[in-house]
Amino acid sequence: MERQLLSGLEELAKKLKSMQDIEAQNPDYRYFFQIKFEIQKNFDELILTKGLSEEEIGQKINDFRKKAGFLFLKYGRSMSAKSKAELGRFSELKAKELEKFLLEESKKGLFKSIGQKVREILNK
Repeated sequence: MERQLLSGLEELAKKLKSMQDIEAQNPDYRYFFQIKFEIQKNFDELILTKGLSEEEIGQKINDFRKKAGFLFLKYGRSMSAKSKAELGRFSELKAKELEKFLLEESKKGLFKSIGQKVREILNK
């Protein structure tokens, strides 16, 4: 048991050292994942939004893109073009995924509210 724990700790130490080496060799590394994490966090927050009109969805998507752009300005100034391009693709993919999800959810909500109104009228 102790041997397994020690082995696991050694493996973890090797991975940490490897990550530190990568970061030292490539300064983009830290900011790349910082930006990617923030984009994903914004996506996760917005995905919980329900019952929006198409105009509100458009505004949320624009806000999402603005936040991603702000992250690029804040952290990405010294990043390589390759890293910026990869993050740009990731950000746009998330924006499209978010828009599709929110539109589908708003349609579900619309149909649900129409069905609810029909039931109310029929029950009167």
